[in-house]
Amino acid sequence: EETPWCVGYFRNNMGYRGVEFTPEPAEDVERIGVVGDSFVFGEGVQVEGTLPVQLNQVLGPRYELINLGQVGAFTGQEMVATYSAVESLDTHRILFVFLINDVGVTETLAAQQDFINDLIIFRDAHLSARNSGAWYKGHSRLVDFIGSQLQMRSIEQDTIQWYRDCYDPAKNGNNLLQLESYFHELAALPTCEVAMVIYPLLEGFEDEYPFTEIHERVSSMASRAGLPVLDLAPAFAGIESSALWVHPADHHPNRRANGIAAKTIVSWLRREVPDFLTQYEAGDEIAESN
Repeated sequence: EETPWCVGYFRNNMGYRGVEFTPEPAEDVERIGVVGDSFVFGEGVQVEGTLPVQLNQVLGPRYELINLGQVGAFTGQEMVATYSAVESLDTHRILFVFLINDVGVTETLAAQQDFINDLIIFRDAHLSARNSGAWYKGHSRLVDFIGSQLQMRSIEQDTIQWYRDCYDPAKNGNNLLQLESYFHELAALPTCEVAMVIYPLLEGFEDEYPFTEIHERVSSMASRAGLPVLDLAPAFAGIESSALWVHPADHHPNRRANGIAAKTIVSWLRREVPDFLTQYEAGDEIAESN
């Protein structure tokens, strides 16, 4: 309580965040690996508030959700985590959580990252770099404040455009082809069922989410590859974005955001991808009808 923004990260004997588990799941338990980046790992939230833990709470004790999230991972690294889970952890179900910053980028796009924010972690360095020599420096505090706010809006607009450029075939075509090939690999895994979820950046839900077109492109790519895919952005529509952040300067999803995501994902799986949840769900339905 004295340090509300401090979060301890502890790893189990397998090297993953969360409780201890054995290399093989118990006989009557279905193991599901949740693959992704810091949104899955749960940067900024206590372990109880992470997406895998909240998914497990919704699904119940017949399932074992393991957190395979890696901070800063991109899709290529997440593919490695997927293969490792299938081969070493006897995992036959993978929930692949995708963020639009997971795609590879060209050297040109990578160089531009020094001048934008990623809309996840906000760093003063970006504003300081633009403030240096700005027209409003050296004037009154009010002018300085207004000028800084205008600069932040400019950085935000540049950041939104940068993300759009990452999904423009004319500017990042080879990496988009690589991304789609990853989706085909996931869909073709012989001993594992994969369902994909697109987790949105937590911006703009009060008005109009700025990356709808990108989500639609990624969803189409995944669908063409044969993956069932859920776009989580509509689940947050109308919610004040700041109510979903772990901190004003850290826009990773907080416990509330992950709770909304978990309930939406499970509802979607039961409705649209029932085979993903195996015989346990069917068994429960039979018991209830009897």
